[in-house]
Amino acid sequence: MTIPVNAVLTVAFYAAELNLRDGGFLKNNLTVLSERGFYFGLVVLVVGVLVGWKIKDFVYRCFLLLGITLFNQACLISLLASAVPFKLK
Repeated sequence: MTIPVNAVLTVAFYAAELNLRDGGFLKNNLTVLSERGFYFGLVVLVVGVLVGWKIKDFVYRCFLLLGITLFNQACLISLLASAVPFKLK
């Protein structure tokens, strides 16, 4: 279940990036940190899915994937909250 959620988060992240680039928003340090955190979260998700099958306990595997999903959601929310709109005169 976490794989489709992260796929939707990735599409939302891509749409947010397009809006930031073309919609007149300024990126600050928190925005850049959020981007890097989201990319890191995707890499950890892939590693977690590949290595997670070796974890025998289902509960620990679910906690790992859910924790990574919550981290990606937090990065996406901080990306959207940190964007500063601006206008050129």
